[in-house]
Amino acid sequence: MYALRTVLIDPLLAPTDAFRAVRERPASSVWALLMIGAVAALSVYALLGGASPEWIVSQQLLEVGELKQSELEMTRTALLDIAPYAVHLGAASQVLVLPVLCALLAAAYLAAERLLGRSRQRYAAWFALAVLSLSPFLVNALGLIALSLLQSGDKPLQLANYASLNALVLGLSPGERGQGLAAALNLFYLWSIALAAIGGRTYTGYQWSRCLLLAALPYLGFFGIWAATV
Repeated sequence: MYALRTVLIDPLLAPTDAFRAVRERPASSVWALLMIGAVAALSVYALLGGASPEWIVSQQLLEVGELKQSELEMTRTALLDIAPYAVHLGAASQVLVLPVLCALLAAAYLAAERLLGRSRQRYAAWFALAVLSLSPFLVNALGLIALSLLQSGDKPLQLANYASLNALVLGLSPGERGQGLAAALNLFYLWSIALAAIGGRTYTGYQWSRCLLLAALPYLGFFGIWAATV
């Protein structure tokens, strides 16, 4: 029970204690990894469970943007072929992508640690930090489940981005320039970056400015490149 509290509750309420614990026992972060993945998968079922294949395809086509009629029909046919499995595939992708994301974040943090100072933590410790830094997305998924349960009938796919820059501020329609990027920029990323900065400070003892840079670099790189291509 102590290990579960350390990796599931402490990252949100007492992050410094949580990062100290996983620095010494990185393997304990697997519980957080499993929980975040499981709840994220459940949120997909809450959002799309019971939706007809036609509805799912219509929502996916909204995200595609402008297409020629021939391309639209070809895309619709391809999507209809996999639509009966779309919910299961979406849920599975939440579980499978999460450890890959954590591995990439850990590599970025490891590289930034060496560029910004003399600290030399193990890759496993950075992987554990990456997992715990994504704890806000457990809250994000729980929020999506609650919103989905409060709505009856088919729900729009955009509901999954309820905490995004687009949903909260911009209100761009699917297909508008920058809509995809605005929908991906989630308020919970700021919380995640803040946690990673606290973890970086706990691990390295670097100044807060360096820790914030370390925590934000992967996101600045990814979304910066995306923004440059919009």
